Amino acid sequence: MDIYELENLRKNTLKEIDNLKPFVILGTFVIPSLVLIIFHYSGYDVKSASIPIAFILCLPMIFYIADIFELDKTPQIKYMLFARITPMIFFTIATNLAEKYPKFFYIVVIIFTIFSMNLIYKMCMKSIKKSKQKKYQKEFKIQSLKPYLAEFGYDYNENGLIENMYLRHSKIFRESINYIESGNDKICGKVDGIKFTFVDIALVDTIKGYDIYGVFFHASFNKKANSNLFVISNDTTNDNAKQFKKITMDNSEFNAKFSVYSNDLQNAMYILSPAFMKRLLDLKRRLNFPISVSFAGDKIYIFLDTGKDNFEPDIDKSVLRANPAFTIKRELSHFLSIVKTLNLNTRIWKA
Repeated sequence: MDIYELENLRKNTLKEIDNLKPFVILGTFVIPSLVLIIFHYSGYDVKSASIPIAFILCLPMIFYIADIFELDKTPQIKYMLFARITPMIFFTIATNLAEKYPKFFYIVVIIFTIFSMNLIYKMCMKSIKKSKQKKYQKEFKIQSLKPYLAEFGYDYNENGLIENMYLRHSKIFRESINYIESGNDKICGKVDGIKFTFVDIALVDTIKGYDIYGVFFHASFNKKANSNLFVISNDTTNDNAKQFKKITMDNSEFNAKFSVYSNDLQNAMYILSPAFMKRLLDLKRRLNFPISVSFAGDKIYIFLDTGKDNFEPDIDKSVLRANPAFTIKRELSHFLSIVKTLNLNTRIWKA
């Protein structure tokens, strides 16, 4: 599949999505239908109809808000409170309105019915688009990214996962992280004799209630260290690192950008040589994302908090005009430069 076939696939996918719009619009009429049924069976008594109507009209709003703010990934207690308190507020308003202003109640029902139909339409179209564009994104990666990475001798799996043990062993993430095998765009290979793997990941912090998006990188070394060492950029934080002593390095520019934590001062000073600190500063300037680095055993772990799902082509942008392949390849080249930039083939480990 060449670039023109990819463009045709993109256009056809968008056309498929557009073709489903009339059916989605038709489906939204289930809301006014249910409202009319409730009115009919209640004998058009607004008092008895107020609670079931309020329940039907508030459901789309609850789901829409939960989807926009991803409340299902927040701590369970917060999600349960939202899911229970919101209907109660609607029920209270609806019953009071039906009792005191029955004529105005009909107007409010009409307004909220139209509003609820609109929300259902948006949620359905968003879900359809998300599902349909996956096929295009997969084909795009197979045709554009896989051959590009193969030129460097790297293995690429667009659905590749990161194993839990690497995430845990890195100690970069909080214990409240929902550790499932997650991620995509897994790239493995060798640079200057150093084996590396990096994966685009998405994790959920079940306590703080937010998603974590970024690129997780790990590489092996020839020697093993027996101490813990964290290097955390000052635009992020790490609870695990703070369990150890903070070390001030003999580099004011480095200290302005990074904080160092370790249980072995001598080993920290040995690993974080002036040359290595300079290279880490260069990496920070080049990528401009919050960076968390940990050294454990014979591995170095790096997490770049990009805050987004990386390396995904935008289905709304033309393959021919916008050239998303160029943009994504440029992003990849920055991440792949980690080994060279940090000069990881240097034997920095003590026996």
